[in-house]
Amino acid sequence: MAFRNLARNLFQFAKITNINQRLYSTIQRKPFRISEIAQRHVPIRTFSAVQTNDNAYRDLETFLQKEVQLEKSAQKHPTQLPTISNFQVQTSGPEVTLTREIGTGKVTVKFNVTNTVNATDTEQEADLNATGQEKPADDSPTHLKSRPTFTVDLNRGGQTLSFLCSYLPNSKSFNIQESG
Repeated sequence: MAFRNLARNLFQFAKITNINQRLYSTIQRKPFRISEIAQRHVPIRTFSAVQTNDNAYRDLETFLQKEVQLEKSAQKHPTQLPTISNFQVQTSGPEVTLTREIGTGKVTVKFNVTNTVNATDTEQEADLNATGQEKPADDSPTHLKSRPTFTVDLNRGGQTLSFLCSYLPNSKSFNIQESG
């Protein structure tokens, strides 16, 4: 109710001060006027007569088909998943679960392979070898490795011990030496 009264008062104020009349009079002073025919004509629908380039679509389709063929030929295991000894492998899309029964305990490893593929070398390492000279260009494919974050659950006697594991950012290995 208060909003309705406020709106009514604003409209009455606008009538009294002739704001609209001043506004429209400044618009009509423009150097051009729209003719009566143009004012009566309202386009029903606008359209574009731009011609599309079908060759670009064909080129894109050809390129994508070649890429799919290259991806399929680069697969190490195209028909079935690799087996890991003593583990049962289960997949649900990108989620992979490895399960193994050991006596009264159970070991479960879970990981997701989405967005985890990295080249074996970084871009800088790929450009330069250990002596600082550029590597010769060869046509051998880059070896990709998946390094996902994974969890290891050890379940024994109703108790579970979980580890969240990930790979180190650099590919250099390190050795842990045990004392004693």
